[in-house]
Amino acid sequence: MMGRNAKISLIISLAFMLTSLTALTWVILKVDQEGDNIHAQVKVIADSLAQEKEYRDLENLVVSSAVKREQIAQFVLTEDKTIDFLSQVETIGEEQGVNLQTTSLEVKPGEGMFDSLLVSFSLKGEEDRLYKMIKILEELPYHGELRELDFTRKGRDGNSTVRVQLAVSIVKI
Repeated sequence: MMGRNAKISLIISLAFMLTSLTALTWVILKVDQEGDNIHAQVKVIADSLAQEKEYRDLENLVVSSAVKREQIAQFVLTEDKTIDFLSQVETIGEEQGVNLQTTSLEVKPGEGMFDSLLVSFSLKGEEDRLYKMIKILEELPYHGELRELDFTRKGRDGNSTVRVQLAVSIVKI
């Protein structure tokens, strides 16, 4: 049998072992919990760094595309540029030797970002000049199309007449 001192030593050893196991379990759980917290913080930091990189990339894209956007903006009509557009077309008509008059102007609501500007023109002049002017209207550097074209051959004054409806997309502001 065991002596009294051996029994006390065994009980103390078992109590110490149980206390050590409890403390070790608690430490392992605490380390695991802190590991989860650190993992969550690392994920937040990684997401933040990814957002910062994406933001820098977008900033660089904005800066690098500024010239191209300015060039493209020249070919995008807005309502405030409509008068300039009409003046430009009338100037082209004068340069081509065609009497060009704007007969109607209407903005039709469209879907998305664009409305349609419907402009009707009356052109008067020599046939070859009128054909050239129609070709110019077809090739204007804007998103548009000729919707109607009514050509009347030479009248009493020797000039022909054309009625044209041009539809051009304009950006909604």
